[in-house]
Amino acid sequence: MGDGLMAARSEPPVPGPEGDLRQRFEELAASRDDDVRRALLKPLTALPVKGNNMKTACARSTVLAMLAATAAAGPSARSQEAKAAPSGPVHVMVTPTDVQWADGPGSLSPGAKFAVIEGDPKNAALFTMRLKLPASYRIPAHWHPADEHVTVLSGTFHMGMGDKLDATKGKALGVGSFAVMPAKVQHYAWTNEETIIQLHGMGPWGVNYVNPADDPRKK
Repeated sequence: MGDGLMAARSEPPVPGPEGDLRQRFEELAASRDDDVRRALLKPLTALPVKGNNMKTACARSTVLAMLAATAAAGPSARSQEAKAAPSGPVHVMVTPTDVQWADGPGSLSPGAKFAVIEGDPKNAALFTMRLKLPASYRIPAHWHPADEHVTVLSGTFHMGMGDKLDATKGKALGVGSFAVMPAKVQHYAWTNEETIIQLHGMGPWGVNYVNPADDPRKK
């Protein structure tokens, strides 16, 4: 490895111990492999210093110190590089067992549970959340300030259009079904069995009830 690196350089090799030190220092500085660093560093402690050649001795001491510092700083420097990686969009991967359910949200009647999967519904950005609704759950007529996108993950989610909940109307959405309710369109929903839906859209999110008396936040 050393001969190949030396042959590729345009500068003439420096003879003697100084040349070997210089070569190893350059190889060590270029290497990012810890095993290679250790292999390059170890033989340097055995290099001879003939007679009273103080120049060679001083050169070896100086370069050895630099080599040791470089070798020690190598992994730390790489760690700092990793920590300094530019920030950007976060890759999100969530399994069902990762979901942390909580009671709420406050805009729905007691009994519902929710989990925010991505983003924050309060912010002006995309978000994804899930709702777990018990059997015989009712969501009176309401509307949202932005488009609502619903995917049914389990159970059956019933949705209808209008200013008053009417369980004789609407559509039953089974597992895998998808629905979009445009902003400010009045609609309602209910379940006959425990149902989990995934909702995504653009925040800030809100639920506005057609009849203020149906709003659980005012009770």
